Amino acid sequence: MQNLQLTVDHIKTEFSQKSILLKEFDYNLNEFIAKVNPKYLYRGEKIYPTTKSNYHRLAITNSERDELNNYILDISISMMESFFGIVPNTDPTYKPRIFQIGAFLQHYGFPIMWLDFTEDIEIAAFFASYKNNTGKGKIWIIETQHLIENGEKIMKLENTLAKRPTLQKAYALRMFDDKPDFQNAEHFKKNKIDFDVSIDDIKYFDKQSLLCTGSDQISDFIINYIEEKYIHEGFLKNLLLKIKNELKTLQN
Repeated sequence: MQNLQLTVDHIKTEFSQKSILLKEFDYNLNEFIAKVNPKYLYRGEKIYPTTKSNYHRLAITNSERDELNNYILDISISMMESFFGIVPNTDPTYKPRIFQIGAFLQHYGFPIMWLDFTEDIEIAAFFASYKNNTGKGKIWIIETQHLIENGEKIMKLENTLAKRPTLQKAYALRMFDDKPDFQNAEHFKKNKIDFDVSIDDIKYFDKQSLLCTGSDQISDFIINYIEEKYIHEGFLKNLLLKIKNELKTLQN
């Protein structure tokens, strides 16, 4: 098995990134239009038995799940009003914006039905090697055209208000309940490359600045919202405190 640096070189040759035009449904215009997309999306990770969204990994009761879903809806509506000026149920872009905000919240630690990808192979390599003490990793490679033609939901997370996902050139793929495990799902045509991860690989691809939440307005909003809408007990309290503390720690 080759190391991560050789794997990245191989991917750059065999799955060379390029821009392509694909017809996507635009919710604001209510029609399909051609948009520029990367040909491939990459996901780097440690060796895990499954690849599930944070939401699908949760081992919680139905009542706890309802509590979480209600909180996420509340913060999504508040973000939509603050950043887009859209009042719920009074604007035709309301539902698409709620959908979009969910993808962003996933990127800031909220457990939602999305998997994170990037259009940059070296960023994927960073996530495959960062704090990797297993010595093993893998990178998933998936064709954007196949996702769109198959009707899958992907979201580009570039936004001037959201510094971290913009730096990470991030995309999110919606994992519906009928296909929660990316490793086992037959819905996605994908390639997977396993590799060894060495100390040299970790140093070479070290880009911890990609995790920074400083000058990130979305991160600041989430921190303030959690502090203002304080939950006093239960699993949700612990989850929100963890999200807030991690975002604060990564501000510098």
